[in-house]
Amino acid sequence: MILRKPYKFLIKHFKIIHILLCLPVLYLLIKSNNLFSFFNSYISNSYSYETISNLAGSYINLFMYLSILIIVGISLTVYYLMKQKEKPTKLYVAYIVYYLILFVIFTFFHNVLSDMERNDLAASTSRAYRDITLLLTFPQYFFIFYSAFRGFGFDIKSFRFELDLKDLDISDEDNEEFEFVLGVETYKYKRTIRRFIREFKYYILENKFVFSVLSAVFILVLTTTLYMHFNVYNKSYTKNHKFSHNAFTMNVLDTMITNMDYNGKTITKDKYYLVLQVRIDNNSITNVELDTDNFRLQIDDGYLVPTLDRSEYFVDFGKSYNGGKISQGTSGIYNLVYELNKKQIKKNYKIKILENIEYKIGDLTAHYKILNIRPKKILDINNRGKYKLKEKISLDDSLLNDSQVVINSYEITDNYYYTYELCSTKNNCRELNDVVSIGYGNSKVKTTLLVLDVDTKIDKESVYYNAIQNMNEFYENFFTIEYDGIESTTKNVTPSNLKNKIVLVVPENIINSNKLNLLLTIRNQKYIVNLK
Repeated sequence: MILRKPYKFLIKHFKIIHILLCLPVLYLLIKSNNLFSFFNSYISNSYSYETISNLAGSYINLFMYLSILIIVGISLTVYYLMKQKEKPTKLYVAYIVYYLILFVIFTFFHNVLSDMERNDLAASTSRAYRDITLLLTFPQYFFIFYSAFRGFGFDIKSFRFELDLKDLDISDEDNEEFEFVLGVETYKYKRTIRRFIREFKYYILENKFVFSVLSAVFILVLTTTLYMHFNVYNKSYTKNHKFSHNAFTMNVLDTMITNMDYNGKTITKDKYYLVLQVRIDNNSITNVELDTDNFRLQIDDGYLVPTLDRSEYFVDFGKSYNGGKISQGTSGIYNLVYELNKKQIKKNYKIKILENIEYKIGDLTAHYKILNIRPKKILDINNRGKYKLKEKISLDDSLLNDSQVVINSYEITDNYYYTYELCSTKNNCRELNDVVSIGYGNSKVKTTLLVLDVDTKIDKESVYYNAIQNMNEFYENFFTIEYDGIESTTKNVTPSNLKNKIVLVVPENIINSNKLNLLLTIRNQKYIVNLK
């Protein structure tokens, strides 16, 4: 095969090459200025910024890395040409070294911006980053002017518009042909390979700088590609790792698989539920709805999205999220529920959260954040023992953490009379009387009132405490009655002005029952209080 040396072509298009070099240099200068402006604005706005989706990708993108590779490639080509012609090469070495350093710095700032989506920067750190990004722009101004001067044939040393091309001295050797032979005799194969390896080794040693730069570029490209794929576009998260999604900062605190509601009752026959306990912070300046349809649980060859109408069965695990907007500047712990069948129960799950879709000519690329979770299984009721009146019940085995209940006494009546204090001012109070009655309705089951004298302490650090509106919900959610082996639900009718008492509507049959127990069931933990 007959090839020609490329030197004549490079010299002939020397100006055009430098004009083309101006384009990626100018683009990177603009993006570097944008990065400086962001940190400068961040400091000016009292260390805050308007929340946007994919902050890191907005300021550091793949086109910037591609521009650096183009600059390094062109600089290497011109460097090799200048070296062959024994002309100064220091400026092109500066190009290569600076933009390789810039490659690393951009990757560093991509990490910084990604972290800012979850955490604020310290004031001193912010100012340091602003100064660094400002310093980054100064060499780029020099490179853009140098490329332009070279492109238009300006001799910087003499400040005369002369063509530098004649200094490169085009000769016949720059365009001479050389023979590149493909296909050798079989018996010469090993000898040729050994000679090639030996000569190639010498060639590498003679051009050590060029090959060092090429190796560095290859390693940087490979590292960046892998980093962007696994840590940016498809980054994986596990429990207790914060991540950003749209306007939210999110953190999966706990996960479970169960078939029971908060009171230990089976929700739906042959159905199971994967429940995520998620802290959601809305850091934006607007109320935003969580796009639950983009939280895709990978199952077999398809995926499932959260079943919002099942969220109410898991108030002990977080607030119910039934759609709607989450208020600006608020933080809360919510549950996201996926409905499964028995065959879909397994140890590990992957949830792919759609971040954005990248549109390219003839192609669409979806970028995800990935949650890898290993849920605990809550499928059986654990009996935590029997308790007597006035005996403290510690609930630390349940999801209510360090909560406690004491049932001091009880009373069964159709009408419960009580006195409460009403104050119009701090020093102007009076006592009033009121009554709670069973009422008369169309219910086929006759009822009466079970009045409990209680001391209740719900752990303020528990998720449940922050999910309920008032303390009376505790007895509505978790208590049932058992008489002569028959379990029955209760209805809490406790007035808001009645203190340290709980009034429950229960079946009238408890009056003549031989055995009467109060059942406290929190998810899979059951406590039995013997009343009689």
